[in-house]
Amino acid sequence: EGLQLPPSKLYKAGQPNEDLFNIIRSNVRVPDQVVGDLRAIVAAEHVGARRLHEFMGDYQLTHLEGLATEIHDRSERAMRAAIREEAVEGEAQALARLEEALAMDPDDGGFDGALLLVSHDPAILSLFDRSEDLGDLNRAAAAHAAPAAGVTA
Repeated sequence: EGLQLPPSKLYKAGQPNEDLFNIIRSNVRVPDQVVGDLRAIVAAEHVGARRLHEFMGDYQLTHLEGLATEIHDRSERAMRAAIREEAVEGEAQALARLEEALAMDPDDGGFDGALLLVSHDPAILSLFDRSEDLGDLNRAAAAHAAPAAGVTA
């Protein structure tokens, strides 16, 4: 709806902030629907928090950093394995039009393409500002053999 409010609490000590809800109701086209959606979001967050605490209790977890690290590490290993299965070393393996993948307008200053170069480790992702930079794939591969902005897979 475009309503801009400073950071505010919808609920305080479990009670709705009716002043804030009234401001929202007064500034949206379908107040009952918007307030209902907000209450549904809060309810879903309560369910998610409860289930997360139950999960952590079931596995005797006191924090989630270890779990997050494990998920990240497994994802990285799976991605690297998938690249190695499909790739021929030294060959430009993937040329993606990022504006298609991300529904970007190339006139918005986003990257026009990506080139994945494969060696045994690491795979290198180079981002290109303009599609003309891609030119001949072999020249592009040689010219962009270093990671762009330190991005490696």
